[in-house]
Amino acid sequence: MNISIIIPTRNRPTQILECLNHLSNQSLLPDEVLIVSSGDSIKHIINKFEKKLNINYIQSELASQIHQRNLGKENINRKSDFVLFLDDDVLLEASAIQKIMEFWDTKDNKTAGIGFNLIYPNSDSKPFLFNLYKLLYKSKPGSITKSGMPIAYSNLSSNIETQYLCGGATVWRRKILEEYKQKSINTKWAQGEDLRFSYPIGQKYKLFACATAVGREIEFENKNISSPFNQGKLQGLTDLYFTTLHEELSTFIALCILVIKSFINILSIKKTMHGIGQLGAFYIFIKSKVLSQNLLIYINN
Repeated sequence: MNISIIIPTRNRPTQILECLNHLSNQSLLPDEVLIVSSGDSIKHIINKFEKKLNINYIQSELASQIHQRNLGKENINRKSDFVLFLDDDVLLEASAIQKIMEFWDTKDNKTAGIGFNLIYPNSDSKPFLFNLYKLLYKSKPGSITKSGMPIAYSNLSSNIETQYLCGGATVWRRKILEEYKQKSINTKWAQGEDLRFSYPIGQKYKLFACATAVGREIEFENKNISSPFNQGKLQGLTDLYFTTLHEELSTFIALCILVIKSFINILSIKKTMHGIGQLGAFYIFIKSKVLSQNLLIYINN
């Protein structure tokens, strides 16, 4: 089974260097690694791994994670059976690719994708509202709640079936990527793209997360987000937009939760601007409904 890896990146030389370091030490090396960069040249970093990894370095004029990932898909080796979407800040343990491909061997054609098990040291310190909602609705890891909120499936002790998969740490069957095209939204930060892409696939095919295929994320400040206000606004808008795409989800519940989260964040002081941004998302959503406008107009702007 041939596997290709696509890594979109932009002006994060430290992250891409660490990511490639971990890839080059895998017990099962990928057949090719496509690095799609939209910022400054990282050719000097690529050259350090040319003897260990088969790297195809692609420069993208447009800075968009989804666009860069799609550009990588267009250049995949035709012999590849599987495609790993990997964020540049995800570090895979040495046996991670081998473990996930061994898990793939146990699955049939009804399986579309399998996610890695990302480990977070402080995973138990979730916000109060998140834990309360999870308790009330008895939501399982990897599920989607009625409000469209994804329940994280990190720090797993056993393999699970899921309703969605993480956008930057998942191996997809290549034929699935040809069947499902991922449309790009004009935002620097690809908020919610994993849900919009993987949830519809999970309604037709099976999705899993492999507990033994372990990785972790590098902690860093995301400079692609201009401010906490914009982050809160974009999160709120994309969360609401996701619920409008699927009739089994409740936009009304999502709106109620958004308002509650915004006031909690405003009162917390540290996340005041984030909370104000969430209220801004609520206002924009109502405005789009009153004016009968597509919410994407506001998200893309």
